[in-house]
Amino acid sequence: MLMPFRIALQFLTRIPAGVTDYRIEHLRQSVYWYAAVGSVIGLILWAAQTLFLQIFSWDADLIVSVLLLLVWVALTGALHLDGLADTADAWLGGQGDREKALRIMKDPQSGPAGVVAIALVLLVKFATILYLQQHQQFAYLLVVPVAARAMVPLLFFTTPYLRSEGLGSPFSDGLEFIKIIPGLAFAIALGFLGNGSWWLVAMLIAGSVFWIFRAWMMARLGGTTGDTAGAMVEILECSLLIACVWAA
Repeated sequence: MLMPFRIALQFLTRIPAGVTDYRIEHLRQSVYWYAAVGSVIGLILWAAQTLFLQIFSWDADLIVSVLLLLVWVALTGALHLDGLADTADAWLGGQGDREKALRIMKDPQSGPAGVVAIALVLLVKFATILYLQQHQQFAYLLVVPVAARAMVPLLFFTTPYLRSEGLGSPFSDGLEFIKIIPGLAFAIALGFLGNGSWWLVAMLIAGSVFWIFRAWMMARLGGTTGDTAGAMVEILECSLLIACVWAA
C-alpha cells in the first residue's frame, strides 16, 4: 500500500520519497493515491501559511499570498504548469489538426500561447489567494489541491490515452472505477467539513469544468495525454479557487 502512495508523491511533487525500483502494478495503483498527495500539498501549504503569518503578521496579506503561490508552484516543480503550456501551444498551433497538436505537445519549448496561459493561471491564483487571505478564509489551502487531483483518475478512466509511451500510459487501461470513488469522496467530505454545504456547489462547478475540458480534448485530440491531464489540474484549481472567492 505504501509503495503506490510513495510513487504518487514522488511523481506529483518534488518531495523525495526514495522510490527507485517498483513494479508496473505499483505504478498503476499509484493513480488512486493522487487525492492523498493533494492532502500532503494542502497540509504543507497550511503549515507555510501559518509560518508566514507568524513572520509577517496579519496585515501582510500581499507578501503572504506571493509566498504561498511560490510554495505551491515549487512543491509540484511546475509539473502541471508545464502541461498547461504544452496544451495551450497545441490548442493554438494545432489548428484542429490532431497529429500536429500532438507533435507540438512533445516540443520541449514553450510558445506564446503557453507563456500566456501560465501567466494567466498564476495571475488568477494570486488574485484569489490574496482575496481569501484578506478575508481570513484558509480552508481552501487544504481542499483545492485534493479536489483537483482527485479528478485525474476519473480523467484516465473515462478518456482514451493517446500515447503508447508517456507519463500517463500506465494508467490508460486497467483502472477500476470503484477505486476512484474514495478519492472523490474524500475531496467532497474534506471540503464539506471545512467550508460547509456550498462546497457541494463548488464541486459541481469543478465537475462541469472537467467535462467541458474533457469534451474539448475529445473533439480536438480524441483523448488525453499527460500534458492535458496536467493542464486540467491547473484549470480545476483555478475554478475551485474562484468558487471559494465566490463563497467567501
